[in-house]
Amino acid sequence: MRLARPRLVLAGAALAAAALLAAPLGIGVACGERAPYQPHLVLVVCDALRADHLELYGYGRATAPKLAAWAAGGLVFDRATAPSNWTRPSMQSLLTGRQPSPDVLLAPEEKLPTDAATLAERLEAAGYETAAVSANPFVSTALGANRGFDDFVDLGWKGSERAGHWKEDIASSFVLDRVEYLLSSRAQSGKPVFLYVHLMDTHLPYDPPAAQRGWVDPAYVGPIDGSREGYRALSSADAEHPLSAADQAQAEALYDGEIARLDEGLDRLRALVAQHLKDRPVVTVVTADHGEAFGEPPLGVYMHGHGLGPELLRVPLVIHGVRPQGRVGARVGLVDLGPTLAQLGGASLGDDIDGLALITRDGQLNAPPGRDLVAYRALTGEGTAAGELAVLRDQWRALRQGREWRLVEDDNGEDMSLVHPEVVSACEEAAARWIITSRKRAEQGGAAAQGERITLPEGADEDLKALGYLGR
Repeated sequence: MRLARPRLVLAGAALAAAALLAAPLGIGVACGERAPYQPHLVLVVCDALRADHLELYGYGRATAPKLAAWAAGGLVFDRATAPSNWTRPSMQSLLTGRQPSPDVLLAPEEKLPTDAATLAERLEAAGYETAAVSANPFVSTALGANRGFDDFVDLGWKGSERAGHWKEDIASSFVLDRVEYLLSSRAQSGKPVFLYVHLMDTHLPYDPPAAQRGWVDPAYVGPIDGSREGYRALSSADAEHPLSAADQAQAEALYDGEIARLDEGLDRLRALVAQHLKDRPVVTVVTADHGEAFGEPPLGVYMHGHGLGPELLRVPLVIHGVRPQGRVGARVGLVDLGPTLAQLGGASLGDDIDGLALITRDGQLNAPPGRDLVAYRALTGEGTAAGELAVLRDQWRALRQGREWRLVEDDNGEDMSLVHPEVVSACEEAAARWIITSRKRAEQGGAAAQGERITLPEGADEDLKALGYLGR
């Protein structure tokens, strides 16, 4: 793939005072007004990275020690929630501040709806230079993810034409080479930068380099060996057809190795940002679009795209470079990140959104308890609003099962439906409000609220099969 000529520009170092550079931000702005001093904003999305496989969230293996050390100086959210169990609805929510639509399927050949402004569009209007590098084909120009970006580098399509190894062409080392080129080849304009990087190390297939395979059993001789074909065992496994203990351990060891590779990539990205965006303060967000399943009950499935358990919905979230620091126990959502970053940049996603700015105008934490967050996956042929649906509030997760709702405690999965019927009713009412609000938006948005059907790039089926999206 030929890299587009970058148009992103770098602000002059003389514009920032050394004291300001050293201090975490607490920017106070009114909605719609430009911030008196706009920081660089860096959004890093680590695809399919589940929180509980990081020592930052109590995991037993040191999978990402550099991330944990860096996060110690930032704001860590312990109950960050993805709005879906796969990439497209999750990223649509993150970038627009709206929860997923109950009636938009987001099929592989369906572009993102255009009825809601995106974070990049609003930051660009507020004076930002905007750039993105994405290794996920579902976050690409072809599918409309480039709206508002001055530069959008697609690395998710036709990877086999770029690299000699089918995972290396989407690994962080390859992606960050492009980020480095983008950052190092810019002119100077005095504008702040919004940089979005979408990394794919922890996405299927799990095939880390030898240096990150320390948790793999050297005596393992089963099918899950890092090759593309070996992962067919994961796609066919479920509660009735579980993996063997050896296959299960191998899959998780390889996944953890990919996290270790990702940790090195995140460290390199921080160094690149420090080198090339040193003229003004930087706010960096590290998160994931969803988690990854490894046979957890009741479904017993692997990978992602099916089920709404914590293995898929609980994601890491660290905001670094803002005034509040420490750990936050309140439940927040990826739907809050768009409003948060917009406000830090002196922009706004508007009033018709579902997310909250997690940092107030005067730099204080804004994460109230008792909020209702929707997680949804539309399903083919299931009619409208009939897909997988959950409402999450504080420590609770209410799952719609047919016409009934089941309430579980999110940390241990214990069924609390009979103990707390009032919570069940409140979550059911929240789901009804979500459907009503979403359909009003669809009526107001008209054709823009539905994704345009397109023809995918040549070879797209093979790219999607390599990532486990097709042929499961």
